[in-house]
Amino acid sequence: MVLYPSDTSIPVHEFLKKTQHEQKLHEEKEEKNRLNIVLLDATWSQTKSLKKFLARIQTNAGDEYRASFVHINLTKPSLFAPLRRQARKDGCSTIEAASCAFNELGEKEVSRIWIQTLCMYVDTICTQGRKDQVYGTFTKEEQTKMRTSVP
Repeated sequence: MVLYPSDTSIPVHEFLKKTQHEQKLHEEKEEKNRLNIVLLDATWSQTKSLKKFLARIQTNAGDEYRASFVHINLTKPSLFAPLRRQARKDGCSTIEAASCAFNELGEKEVSRIWIQTLCMYVDTICTQGRKDQVYGTFTKEEQTKMRTSVP
């Protein structure tokens, strides 16, 4: 599964429905089936090149090695937005995309921890830059300590 939004990608939940039948076949054969997730962590122009490359090499791959391109459905703006301008208004950071995908795959605790970590990172950068935190991660005392420890 390659997490990348495109005209040919399908939502994660559709991918799960599609693969449930395959999963049952593997269980009947007592085979372990695992899911590999590929995240393209790059700028938008770099990921477009990577996607084209992956699509090209897949044409020569056997069925068992073909990857499905999937996308997440974002419902709110990127948590990373306070730190930088987004190239796309519907874009998000790689960790957010991974977190949303894992949430849709049923790994809710993993998703929650990654989002919590991202919020802490954003608040840390804001606090160290002497700006107000966005997500309320730190107490006033912690903020003061962080601001005085940065040159």
